[in-house]
Formats: sequence, C-alpha cells, structure tokens
Amino acid sequence: MKFSQKPKIIIACPSTVGNQPTYYASELGKHLPARVFVFSLRLPTILRHVWFAIRIMFSGAEWVIALDNFSVALSTVLSGKKVVMRVGGDFLWESHVNGTNNPVLLSDFYQKIKSGEIKLNKKEKLVKILTQFLYKRADKIVFSTEWQKRITNQGYELIDSKISIVVNHIGPKKESTFAKHKKFLCIARNVPLKNLSKLESAFIMAKKEQPDIELEICKNIPQEKVWGKLADCYAFILPSISEVSPNLVLQALQYNKPVIATKDCGFADSLADTVMLTNPMDEKDIRDKIIEMSRENVSKEYTEKARKFNHVHTYADIAREFMRVIAKI
Repeated sequence: MKFSQKPKIIIACPSTVGNQPTYYASELGKHLPARVFVFSLRLPTILRHVWFAIRIMFSGAEWVIALDNFSVALSTVLSGKKVVMRVGGDFLWESHVNGTNNPVLLSDFYQKIKSGEIKLNKKEKLVKILTQFLYKRADKIVFSTEWQKRITNQGYELIDSKISIVVNHIGPKKESTFAKHKKFLCIARNVPLKNLSKLESAFIMAKKEQPDIELEICKNIPQEKVWGKLADCYAFILPSISEVSPNLVLQALQYNKPVIATKDCGFADSLADTVMLTNPMDEKDIRDKIIEMSRENVSKEYTEKARKFNHVHTYADIAREFMRVIAKI
C-alpha cells in the first residue's frame, strides 16, 4: 500500500457520557486521515448495531479501526470493510464480573472457564462465540500489552500473524502542586471490577492507624477534570480487580505522583520498580500498602521513582504505528 494519497479511515469507538467519542479516539483522530464514528447507545441493542454497520458501509472508508473487541467490532465486521480491531479491554470478563459480582482476576478467567470452575450463562456463551468469530474475521488485531495478548490467547484461537502491539499514550511530564494533605485519589467507573468497596473498607482500616490520611473517589469524571485532580493529590491508587493498561497510572506518573496499583495488570512487570503493587483480592494488603505509602519517607521514595519514569509515547507515534498495521493488510 502506498501513502501518496491519504487513505480513508474510520475510527469506530464506543460512546462516553452524552454519546461523545472517547478521549483516545479524539486524540488519535487528530493524527490520522480519519473520521471518528461514535457507537451510540441511544438506539435499542440490535438496531444500534445494524445502524452503525450501515453508516460505516456507506462512509466511503476503506479501513476501520474498531476501538473495542465486541460491540463496535461487531458492527465494523458486518460492514464488510477492512478492520483493525484494537482490543482495549475484555468484554466477556467485564460483563461476567459486573453482572455476577464475582471478583475473578482477568489473568485467571479463561483458565477457570476451561477447568469448569467458572460456568458461563447462555448470554456469556453467546458473547464468547461472537468474540471468537470477530477475532477470526478481523484483518488485524491490536493489543496494548503483551500481558493482554497472552491472556486472550488462553480463551480464543488467535492467528499470530494478525497480531500487533501498540502501547498506550504516555505523555510528557506535567507540573503538579504540593499536596497539603495526605489525600489518596482514586478515579474509576462505579462498577464492581473497579473494586471500590474493598478500597473503602481497606481505607477505613488504614485510617485507624494513620488518622491524617484522606480518600477521594471520583466516579465517571471526564478527562478534562482528571488532570486537576491528579495534580493536587498526595498519591494515586487504582486497586481494580484487573487492569489491562491503565492510562490513569501513566497520567499520575506524568505528575510524579506516588502510585499504588493492582498487581493484576498489564504494567505489573514494566512498572514493578516504579509503582507499589497490591493484591486487589486482599483488603488487608490494600490497607497495608496505604499505610506504607502514607509514611513520608516511602512517599518520597515513590515520588522519586515516578520522577525517573520519563517514557513518552505520543498519539502521533500511535498513529504512525496504526498506519504500519494498516499497510500490512
């Protein structure tokens, strides 16, 4: 494929609050010859998939970058276009955890299905079958971490030649303010997989030993409000059951903030010397990590570790990597 002429690309993304495109889609779209189509939730389930597929079918696009592995991907595959499926999370695992409130680690999920420890209901079985179909039909599959690729391979028959890794955005350092209070910040959606109830229980236990600490949980806030919250906090904590590639951890490191993050995470290996990892299934471990981080010498140690984290991966870099993936179709 030659790039002498701008290719026609659609970035198909899930909707956020008010049916706005995701931040990732908006930023990526600034660096590609592309239009962003938002998968609206305003229509009934089947109708929304059909309508989205029709929009893409008659868009004039040659390629579609689908920013999920199920809802958006289903419509893009049905459209008949060439599809690059960027797998940001795991729809089946998320649906199971949020639907059943069963706190299973993503790293254990598919092995427990195979062993029979987890039994999928009819809806979940259908989702798994459709997801397998989408992985087979997609022209290319993009993961953000090797960890995610390895886990997905446990549950689905992936063709290795289709797979690429495009890591998430890592921005340059930002100025932060000195935290006047020991305020731990958590930013997360209000769903079971984010483990907020365990965090709150663990924090109550930690506060008995460290009365000067505070916890602020911000639920479902837009990206433009995230920056100010991160700049002002004492430390950032993300004790989700599992996280594929948590952008919020990377954003906290941009502000040189000490970070406590779940150990079941795509960054666990690469950031093991930079952030403090906790067992999301163990309230006492979360409590202990909060107490440890509340000590000034430990906080200074992790602030310095965050300061030494100077990796940058821009949306322009990501766009170029997607173009290389498209060139191989």
